[in-house]
Amino acid sequence: MLNVFSGAWLESWNVFADIVSSYGYLIAVLMGLALVFFCSAPIFRTQPLTPTEQRERPEAPSRQRSILVVDDSAVVRAKLAKLLQLAGYRVTLAQDGVEAEEALARERFHLMITDLEMPRIDGFELIASVQGSLATEQLPIIAITGHEALQGRVRDCEGVFGIFQKPWNDRELLRRVAALTQLSELTWNVEHGAPTLLGGA
Repeated sequence: MLNVFSGAWLESWNVFADIVSSYGYLIAVLMGLALVFFCSAPIFRTQPLTPTEQRERPEAPSRQRSILVVDDSAVVRAKLAKLLQLAGYRVTLAQDGVEAEEALARERFHLMITDLEMPRIDGFELIASVQGSLATEQLPIIAITGHEALQGRVRDCEGVFGIFQKPWNDRELLRRVAALTQLSELTWNVEHGAPTLLGGA
């Protein structure tokens, strides 16, 4: 219901009165009708979601961006976790591709950072699995490796937006992480009509 005593309405009425005195009766009437329409039309009022709509609405990502780190080295996982958490990211750790796929099935991530040489499911198989799933094909991936010879193979993999050789440069890695997590969030918001959240982690 339109509240004619609200501050916004009174301010709009003052503008309307100024137009009456300055530009004539006809223009003022037209603008007055437009003002009433825009203030009272249901499309411009926030309607609460029904229980069914609330259940069906996709869950938006939290303000803290989330990253999945996959590496069979406990030392590497610890270093990456500390670096990313200090930068404000929420980090989930997996020691191989099997654990990574289990984590991907549980929740949505903004970015995955994966080693290439791992037991059970290695990095190349994991990347192919992520790209082959409709649920994760938009997930950006950063590959890390201790072997320069593997970088050529990674360049042929879709979805990989960065290759870092161990030991990596923290500043360069964080810059790439910031760009890719923001891209991931924007993509998700465009697809699901959610509010866009910009800025840091």
